[in-house]
Amino acid sequence: SLLHAPEQEGRGDVLGGVEHVDRRDARTDEVVAEDEGQLGLRSRLDQLGDVDDAFSVFDALGLDFVRLAEGLPPGAGYPLWAGGYHEAARFTAEELCRKLRGYATVVVASAATAYLLRSFLPSQGYELSCEVLHLSEFLAPHAERLPIRRQRFAAFYHDPCYLGRHLGVYDAPRRLLARCVESPREFFHHEDKAECCGGGGLVPLTYQRAALGQAQHRLAEPQLFGVDVVVTACPSCKRTLKAAPSPLEVLDLINLLAWALREPDALPAASS
Repeated sequence: SLLHAPEQEGRGDVLGGVEHVDRRDARTDEVVAEDEGQLGLRSRLDQLGDVDDAFSVFDALGLDFVRLAEGLPPGAGYPLWAGGYHEAARFTAEELCRKLRGYATVVVASAATAYLLRSFLPSQGYELSCEVLHLSEFLAPHAERLPIRRQRFAAFYHDPCYLGRHLGVYDAPRRLLARCVESPREFFHHEDKAECCGGGGLVPLTYQRAALGQAQHRLAEPQLFGVDVVVTACPSCKRTLKAAPSPLEVLDLINLLAWALREPDALPAASS
């Protein structure tokens, strides 16, 4: 069974060419699947709080075999492809394929990384033998057994471009959102019609004003309905939306799930 693989303890274990580290001591944003049928997580979780939130959800579900890992390129090399550094991107892709060879399943939190591994790299001739899942797809089958302790009243859900339009993943994050929000709300433009947050294609680095303007535009709609929380399912979208001047609280779905699982008196506000 995928959910009963033995744990690999300690810092410095090497499995399939990837150095594994103790998940609680890691100070890295790279996570990877283990082989022999074990599931794992490889993501661009950009803050240690996000990593802690992810593992608190895994622990609540008994998914204690997930491990952090070092030695993988940031974003699986997506910034290189998006920036036009194709020679370096191809070298990175070859190295990434080598390090992931033999792994059964890889789960990612970044929508762009999910798209890169699942769709773009195969289209460029790179073969990944592992199954690639977004974090929401990995957790959605366990949604009904999440021990939810509190809920937010209302929140808008923002579809990440790469997760939605490019990969067609719409139901999984909404299934999880419905467990921890009493009244989930949709943007007027949602699912395959959803507008970008402004964070794709390195726009925040090359056209910062445009990125901030688009993020601010996206955050204007919830305010019209008196809703002060926006949830997304990608660290890059969260980072871009949070950078815009707005009174709204912006959370990654994993932050909200972790908040909902904690005792009410243990967490006065969701991590952000």
